[in-house]
Amino acid sequence: MMETMDDSAPSDTDPFPRVQVPPAWRGPVLCLLLALLVVVVAWLFGHLPWVLDGFREDDAGGVAEGRVVIPLFAGELSALVAYTAVGTIAATVLPAFFSGLPRGVAVTLTVLVVAVTTLVLTMTARSAVAGRALDGFDTDDRVLDGLVVGVFAVTAACVVLGALSSLQPGFTPVAAAVVVTQLPSWFAELGWQSAAVRDVTTAVLLAAALVISVRRSPWWAVLWPLALVIVWSGTPFTAGLLAVQTRLRAGQNVDEQLGDIVANGFDVFGAAYWDASRTWWPWVVAFAAGAVWLVVRHRSRRRPR
Repeated sequence: MMETMDDSAPSDTDPFPRVQVPPAWRGPVLCLLLALLVVVVAWLFGHLPWVLDGFREDDAGGVAEGRVVIPLFAGELSALVAYTAVGTIAATVLPAFFSGLPRGVAVTLTVLVVAVTTLVLTMTARSAVAGRALDGFDTDDRVLDGLVVGVFAVTAACVVLGALSSLQPGFTPVAAAVVVTQLPSWFAELGWQSAAVRDVTTAVLLAAALVISVRRSPWWAVLWPLALVIVWSGTPFTAGLLAVQTRLRAGQNVDEQLGDIVANGFDVFGAAYWDASRTWWPWVVAFAAGAVWLVVRHRSRRRPR
């Protein structure tokens, strides 16, 4: 009689023996893997253009000496916002891919790791910039403190969106919409000027998020208009941010004119809100795909079995 062979048992002739993780170690191993991925995604992926530039600012004024872990410079304000938003949201949706961990535990761990990573990176960058032997605008403590607060604020908002998306997929379109608004700045800093790459990425991300959001319940489609408003506001938001960034430099008397600088940014945002040029087809494709999926899913559930 032939004995039943156990495929999971190691074999001396097996060139690729399987690694068996003890059940007691499975949770800690997954937590460690998730924590490492969160750091990599939040920092190295989110700030990928900065990483590829060698952690240096390309500036003829001499600010580029040395390396800084994140671009904590007033002249990099729009890029700093884009890097932070993309990296934070991408990192905080990772728990959705770790089915071996309780979702609450995975989200809590992710939020804590993102918070610690952001704190360490931001304060390290602040120390590096402030310690430079330069008497310039970028090394002013008030400028650095303002940038630090800005990074913390953007991170906090994106952590909330990413965590909600991990806990309840219905929030995914809102988080994806925020990422989409920052893709033009992210791709521009990466050196990819192709509008086709940016538009296709926008369409795929939005379509996937819309489809995922209504897999459990069609009622989550009520958040789709909010996602559309966020995407619509992306171009004017970037325009307003660039208007502020342009005037945040030496010689602009920022101490006395900060209110006017911020007010000008809001004016640019308001003027561009309806008049800014936008590419429509990625939105149309994404929302059409989401609507088709919603109808097909709804009909399949109503169909008698």
